[in-house]
Amino acid sequence: MRKRELINARRSHFTEVNEDYANERKALEAEISELEVMISNMKEKTTGADKFIELAKKYSEIPKLNTEIVNTFIEKIIVHERLKAEGKTTQKIEFVFKGIGKIDLSDLKG
Repeated sequence: MRKRELINARRSHFTEVNEDYANERKALEAEISELEVMISNMKEKTTGADKFIELAKKYSEIPKLNTEIVNTFIEKIIVHERLKAEGKTTQKIEFVFKGIGKIDLSDLKG
């Protein structure tokens, strides 16, 4: 009887360890998939940034902003609704640059 109990205990332990391993493997595979997506996104952003830098090299000095330069660098301009508060009117404008997307320019306020 003792031998049978030992065998059952070992089987139970093996089953438990095996299930833990399977769960850990699934979790790691999911994490790998997420990391691969993140790496792919980073590569796309890097490629976009590289393209933007190449464009910027063509225009190292911009004495006057013209349509050609705007079309070269800017993918789209988002103009938000005007807001009035405390006697002031404000309007948020976002620039989406080609290859690098939106950049928060709020820190550049003068």
